[in-house]
Amino acid sequence: MIPFLVGLGLVIGGTLLVKYWKNIVDWLKDFIPKLKMAWKRVRPMLPYAAIIVGDKLWEAGSALVAVMHRLYYKENGEWIEQTTTRKVEESEVPAHIRDRLKNEETNITHEIEEELELTV
Repeated sequence: MIPFLVGLGLVIGGTLLVKYWKNIVDWLKDFIPKLKMAWKRVRPMLPYAAIIVGDKLWEAGSALVAVMHRLYYKENGEWIEQTTTRKVEESEVPAHIRDRLKNEETNITHEIEEELELTV
């Protein structure tokens, strides 16, 4: 009975997540700036250890977001920017990425790793 209820919960939760994905993304876009402001206000009042942990979490999240917004590739002749995945015009892709991917796929993993090391 319990596995059935867990499975049912996963199915219902997954369905709701897919159905309201745009609303969730919009809410997060509004929530994150508020969270930033709240952290700036609360940070001075916290013990030093909590500040270190909070700063590390914030930096890790920022690095992840920075990487997420830099995933570009060409598929079936169209440029793709992968955040949650949307089709973009060629002019929206940074010029240095367009130049590298003119006629072929290029692995930019090493460059992204270097960028991550600089941000962390």
